[in-house]
Amino acid sequence: MVKRTISSIMWLVYWIPEPIYKAMAWLLARIFYWSDNKTARSIYTNLLLCFPGTTKARRKQIALNYLTNNFYMSKEATYAWLGNREFIQSKFTKVDAGPIAELSGKQPIIIAVPHIGNWEFFWHWLQPNFDAISMYSPAKFKPLDQIILKARKQFGGKPFDTSSKGMIRLLKALKNNGIMMILPDQAPRLGAGIYSPFFGHPAYTMTLLHKFIDKTDATLLFGYCLRSDHQTGFNITIEQAEFSYRSVTVEE
Repeated sequence: MVKRTISSIMWLVYWIPEPIYKAMAWLLARIFYWSDNKTARSIYTNLLLCFPGTTKARRKQIALNYLTNNFYMSKEATYAWLGNREFIQSKFTKVDAGPIAELSGKQPIIIAVPHIGNWEFFWHWLQPNFDAISMYSPAKFKPLDQIILKARKQFGGKPFDTSSKGMIRLLKALKNNGIMMILPDQAPRLGAGIYSPFFGHPAYTMTLLHKFIDKTDATLLFGYCLRSDHQTGFNITIEQAEFSYRSVTVEE
């Protein structure tokens, strides 16, 4: 019953026309901001810490833009989780895959995809085109988890759970010239990260990316999936790392 209810809500969001949902996202962002809840205060505080030289009005505008885009991403998530292959592939308007095609199958590759743009759609571009692997942390709500996991495997991708066994299997697949997508800016569990300076402030930072490169000698790339200029689809961009990632310490 619960799974059916969740599925019904997701399909409702899926079918709401985009102009209407964009207006809803705009309105919800302002309600959320002015309600002064914990998340809204956290966003504003982080902006104040990272951009102290900006005006109060500018920080407010950035926060509202962030919230509006975040609310709209809930609709894009239903596209990624419920859409069929033809519909999802139609959403990619431009692809600049950089060096990935010539490197694929010849060596381990790690694509770091930060929380910039839509990482769900980046995965949907990656998994039907390459031998794609990733980590998967199950959603706390099981009915939702079943929907997400099904979507992340439906085009050939291999998500591995974050248990010790899952990490061993993931490492083995990566060493076998797999292409791993990782979101490198997640908050790690206690004991699995270090404090690194971020905009002049200590931030608890994941070290797993460094460990995977160290163990597999993988090539590091960075990937982004950003909305197109007309907001009707997504542009995929993959770039090579512009620093000597194999020779730096984990702190660096």
